[in-house]
Amino acid sequence: FFLLALSVGAWAIILGLFELPVMDPYAHVLVVTVYLSAILVPLALHLFAITLVSERGLLSLKRILVSFIPIIVAFLSIATPGFIIDSVGGRIGIGREILFGSGYYFFVAFLLGYLVTSLIILFRKYHESAGIFRTELLYVFLSIISAVAVLLVTNLFMPQVGAFGLFWL
Repeated sequence: FFLLALSVGAWAIILGLFELPVMDPYAHVLVVTVYLSAILVPLALHLFAITLVSERGLLSLKRILVSFIPIIVAFLSIATPGFIIDSVGGRIGIGREILFGSGYYFFVAFLLGYLVTSLIILFRKYHESAGIFRTELLYVFLSIISAVAVLLVTNLFMPQVGAFGLFWL
């Protein structure tokens, strides 16, 4: 869970730097860094979910490798100029505007795949559990669902149509 909180915190700090007007010369590098850090959030959630359901809280090397292979592909896709992020501009009163490349839908599918997989793992564990652990899992599941709903609307779907007003959420 610490990795999840750390990844969200790092993403928020980088996003804050991206929005600063004094960072104009570094805007493209910062937006790439924002998206690179953004893919660490679903990875941390996924690792949290599979650790929670594994026996004795240990992960096998196979599970770790399977979790990281798509991350490496996503890192390379984000780092490829013009594929996911085409360019960065600015509009008065709105802040930064990101023009997405042809691979943006790959990025959205990647994030949704990790999030949905993690939620399915947690949901299965919830149904297998009993007592106080089941109640704790319900609260974890509901908090993740509510955070993911806000994230999807403000950071994936609204920017796609040019609405960056709530991008910082």
